[in-house]
Amino acid sequence: MGLIALAVALLIEQLRPLRPDNRLYRLAREAVDLARRQSRTDRPFDAVIGWFAVVAGSIVLVLVLQWIAAAIGSLASFLLHVGILYLTIGFRQFGHNLAAILAALGRDDPGRASRLLDDWIAAGEGHAATARPEPAAGDELPGRVRLCRTAITHALMTAHRELFAPILAYLLLPGAIGPVVYRMVDLLARRWAEPGSAESDPAADDPVARTADGESAEDPRTHDPATESIDDPHAGIAARGMYIVDWIPLRVTAAGFAIAGDFEDSTYCWRAAIAAGAGHDRRAMLAAIGGGALGLDLVDPDRDRRWAGDRGNGASGPFDWVGAPPDAAGIRSAIALIWRAATLVVGLFVLVSLSSWLGN
Repeated sequence: MGLIALAVALLIEQLRPLRPDNRLYRLAREAVDLARRQSRTDRPFDAVIGWFAVVAGSIVLVLVLQWIAAAIGSLASFLLHVGILYLTIGFRQFGHNLAAILAALGRDDPGRASRLLDDWIAAGEGHAATARPEPAAGDELPGRVRLCRTAITHALMTAHRELFAPILAYLLLPGAIGPVVYRMVDLLARRWAEPGSAESDPAADDPVARTADGESAEDPRTHDPATESIDDPHAGIAARGMYIVDWIPLRVTAAGFAIAGDFEDSTYCWRAAIAAGAGHDRRAMLAAIGGGALGLDLVDPDRDRRWAGDRGNGASGPFDWVGAPPDAAGIRSAIALIWRAATLVVGLFVLVSLSSWLGN
């Protein structure tokens, strides 16, 4: 049933894509913010209770729905799985947005491409888009390179967060619990990384001040649980939970990018990024491995300076790999890479499903 439900959900999502800031997502975001407000103390234990309350509540909700559907019949169970997968998997998000950005660059309109990128990042985080400085027409460096780098990195992150990881969670956990748990843990990590959540953080509504995966670009320690918990126990607990839940999906996604792209360079970048201290930062890991797979320099010279070093005069230190500057052709290559990696992940799902059927 899982394989057919996934195929139907992906087909529906292609025909009628879900809006990034839909009503259900807003409700989930409000629940996460409420849990933080109700446990807003300096004690890490209260943050743990709030985190477990959200995750456990999501699991209980799915279990109740599965119990009701099973009592009705197998068709209801199938429709429930299709509905949950449709709500938690976004296959069309990266391709459609990247194609629009690519089309704007093809018309030599980097200003529109920049606005489209801002809208894409903001929509995924539930914030109002704020315009960034637009590269002028004909400007190749550094404006367009920065724009293309951000677009490709965000596409890799979105593909992992909204496609590969939910599918793998659906494969690993029983029933339809996996995708819901993963998306809620991811939402907790992103929302609780904002000091005081959206109500008290003026930068929360500014995608310019945020990175391609929705987290603050001003604090280079964002994904290091050992340092986060010192300043904000909520951010630290949510980061630890995300690191644990995402440990297997992130590595499967990275392996998919490596197999679908330049295997030698991507595996070298994988080892070098971990040696440089980027192992806790999934955006940095995907940027490094995806850059190696594409042969592009996706390392942000500002945000990734802590672990990648000064990239201004060539690479030095543990992460010494440098690719070509990202451009419009690199965006096309990124779209193809994600499609090939998606084929691998779906193929893995098919093989596991077939082996389960044959075993029974």
